[in-house]
Amino acid sequence: IDAPELKQVCGDGHPCGQEAKQALSSLLSQGVVTCESWSMDQYGRYLSTCWVGRVNVNAAMVNQGWAIPYTKAACTPKPEMAPRYVWDYLIAEGKGEGIHAHGGLQNPAEFRCQRKK
Repeated sequence: IDAPELKQVCGDGHPCGQEAKQALSSLLSQGVVTCESWSMDQYGRYLSTCWVGRVNVNAAMVNQGWAIPYTKAACTPKPEMAPRYVWDYLIAEGKGEGIHAHGGLQNPAEFRCQRKK
């Protein structure tokens, strides 16, 4: 998954990066956190699925509207959303949850690409 950068705002100016951080903190405070890492990205960060008890934190963040499915090749002309968590994303979008309640959000990976230029 990918979440808004801390300083990223939604389309209506709402501080969605800060609110996503609060949503994640709230989820993680509910119990013991376990993570299963399966790979590393090009920046040396672990790609993982995490749980608090039986709650899949990745899916919960997407379902609450505070994260999106990971986007492959985000800095290219044809980015591709990875299929995992797309259903959760569509549910959150349909319900107007999280970022979807605030005018949407530029893909966080695209946001980072633009900041590097």
